This record gives sequence, structure tokens and C-alpha cells, in this order.
Amino acid sequence: MRKAKILYKDEEAGVLTQHEDGTNFSYKDTRIADNNKPDISYFA
Repeated sequence: MRKAKILYKDEEAGVLTQHEDGTNFSYKDTRIADNNKPDISYFA
């Protein structure tokens, strides 16, 4: 398993985790709580 910290405009937005069977993105709780921040899209 590998993990990558995802930044948006120099601010940590979440973590991308690569598993044997795919990937998963999890937002930081502080980003979810702020409705003014845009969503992040990831396409593999």
C-alpha cells in the first residue's frame, strides 16, 4: 500500500491511497467542514 498527500493551492486536501485492488481518496476533515472549498476530482 502506498499513500500520497494531496495538496490544493499549497494546502493539504486529503490522502490518496493505492491498494492492490485500486485507489481511494479521503478528504481531510477540516476540508469537508469548509463548504467554500472546491471539490477535487481524480480520474485514473
